[in-house]
Amino acid sequence: MNPDLSWVGVLEHHATRTPDKPIAVFGDDVVTYRQMADRSSALATGLKARGVGVGDVVGLLSYNGDDFLETIFAA
Repeated sequence: MNPDLSWVGVLEHHATRTPDKPIAVFGDDVVTYRQMADRSSALATGLKARGVGVGDVVGLLSYNGDDFLETIFAA
């Protein structure tokens, strides 16, 4: 794996190689690498459609959970 990859690059790498492997477990909820890649991509698309771009600050107020990781990857 290339050490210069972004967080999204690392996520995509694992989503391609081990798509069904869990990236996160929160209680009874299990999220695989592929699911996280798909969800964060959809959120990134939504943020871009709302005018969020490179260098902008994105905030998240939430409890610990998979939505936190999803937002990190999307931003």
